[in-house]
Amino acid sequence: MKNHTIILLLACFSFMQATAQDLTTIHMKDGTSLSFENGRHNVTNIRFWEKPEGQRMTDTPNIQLNYVNNGYTALLSSWRMVTLPTTQSTLSACVGTSSNLTLETCDCVIPGTEINHSLYFQIGAENNSLPVVNFPLQKGQTYYWRVMMRVPYLQDGQSQEAIVYDSQEYSFRIPLLMTESGLLPSGQCGKDVVYPDTTAWSAFYEKFFPDVAADRLTSLGKLWAIWIADHQSEVTISQDLTFDDGVLHLVSDVPDAFYQWMTTREVVINSLEQILDLTNGTQTLITDVDEKWQVPGNSFIQFASSTATANLTFTVDASEAVPGIPYMLEIVFAPDIVGENPKPTKLKIHGNHRDGTTETLGENQYEIPTTQVTRLALADPVTDLLSIAIQMSIIARETSRYQRVIRLAEVRLKPVIKN
Repeated sequence: MKNHTIILLLACFSFMQATAQDLTTIHMKDGTSLSFENGRHNVTNIRFWEKPEGQRMTDTPNIQLNYVNNGYTALLSSWRMVTLPTTQSTLSACVGTSSNLTLETCDCVIPGTEINHSLYFQIGAENNSLPVVNFPLQKGQTYYWRVMMRVPYLQDGQSQEAIVYDSQEYSFRIPLLMTESGLLPSGQCGKDVVYPDTTAWSAFYEKFFPDVAADRLTSLGKLWAIWIADHQSEVTISQDLTFDDGVLHLVSDVPDAFYQWMTTREVVINSLEQILDLTNGTQTLITDVDEKWQVPGNSFIQFASSTATANLTFTVDASEAVPGIPYMLEIVFAPDIVGENPKPTKLKIHGNHRDGTTETLGENQYEIPTTQVTRLALADPVTDLLSIAIQMSIIARETSRYQRVIRLAEVRLKPVIKN
């Protein structure tokens, strides 16, 4: 088939049983013709369009790696964005060690399985009914994968096949650091790491957190990475495990100093990276604020509603708060430094806890002035926070009284020191 600058997607239907003569023929401008067998319904719908730049057949990819029998299996999945042109059309994934994959350059082709509008491609055996391709995945290797569509058609009476590739290509890396499952937090592989072994963590949990479930203490690994960067001299390395991509220095005892540090440390939330999600709005980091405004850090994050009537909601990451430790919550809001809109805003605050529950923090709602810095301090301590949601609370008839902008300077969690 000659290369065309268009992509053909079609749905063929006819009430009559298709025969060799029941064809629809399309004559192309370059002189070639494409013939398609009609189906069993009464309509043949053929559409042509050029593929817009950046348009993708698939989106929202997910790569799940499992360590099985001294090797890795991979389950690749992605949301399907197109309708298959014919019942004979198929979706597959090209997999290989080089980018810009095609059918000719990939190492293997994995058949796709659609479940609830998502595509699944499996490498290696798993306990499910998906087709399996036993393609060995090598440690340390980066693999690329790209969805492709096969579309069969007839040209001048001969069976042909068009190949359409997704413009987006994804990749995943097989880790080299194959240590005990759950020993390292995510993001710690591929470099030298100083980390407590499983026995050390268990003893630490039992000593300081006897009443806290272990699955609620996983965030301590993140705090350990912050603490050990400046306190490595305070620990004793019990064992070194050397891998191709780094050395794991195991610690057999977690010092009491780590507990004292993290339970007296204030958690400060003031960066875009600590914003977990935002709905019905936009966010902008405002820096170099004049010191006359007395905004902490001379910066703030400005959240603006996406429409004149939308109430935005955003969530900030509070996972650095130590489980079981009570904190006093203080939220600082910046003023409108431009001075274009003196109207206040109105909002609610919710706390999302590690056990999955949510509660209103403080009053049912707060009115925040925008002519000055506002420090909102809750009267009662909060415990086991995972995140904090701030929700604008302006009803339609109040639009003229309030502005739909929230200027967050910082959220500060101050541990309550027990006597």
